[in-house]
Amino acid sequence: MFFQIPTRFVSEELELLQAFHEQQEKQISDFIFNIDDHIETDWHEGWHQSYADDPGELIEYPVERIGAVTEHGYNIREIFTDVMPMYQRQSMLISMWALYECEFTNYYSHVASMLGRKPELPKKKKGECVSQFIHILNSFKRLGCLESESESFAPAVERLNGEVRHIRNAWAHNGGKLQSNDVIEGVEGITISTGQVNLSASYIENVSELISLVTSELSDSVVEVIKQHKLKNDS
Repeated sequence: MFFQIPTRFVSEELELLQAFHEQQEKQISDFIFNIDDHIETDWHEGWHQSYADDPGELIEYPVERIGAVTEHGYNIREIFTDVMPMYQRQSMLISMWALYECEFTNYYSHVASMLGRKPELPKKKKGECVSQFIHILNSFKRLGCLESESESFAPAVERLNGEVRHIRNAWAHNGGKLQSNDVIEGVEGITISTGQVNLSASYIENVSELISLVTSELSDSVVEVIKQHKLKNDS
């Protein structure tokens, strides 16, 4: 039984998603660098008057566009190099966080089953005001995991819970606008654009590293707890 279920949290889905995000970033960078290659020019007809009483003349004039978006309504270079990447990266963060919480919960079920506990994640205690992320971590601790933590672990958890989660919630529920910008004060790789949280490629990469750090340390702890559980049962 102990070797039928992985004891380490190695999510292929999460790794695949991170690899896909890396490829998306390369495509975004390539698109921005070669923006002029993606701009097409159409010729429109219109009347041109040099002065008030001038009867005018019919002329042709160029109009730049990307797809159906023309320079008549937008600064197409700015919107496709600054604004659209912002929306692309927020979707990366939302998908990464959603998958992480899902896999995190599944991992708890695996570990709890191996320790002879109910596989369902316990419900939050009445009046317990913690995020789902912290609730899952606390549930692991009640299994005996994470009794000792590295110096890097607590800061990583704090950033994921107190910063990344709030940014994710802002984009998922409030159009990218934080209830308080204090959450991102001094955070590298983040700016505010049109009142919305704008994430850089380096920030998305940093979030992946934080997730990996927490995941790795939790996995090491789980391996040790299961090992001790097996030794106790075999003795």
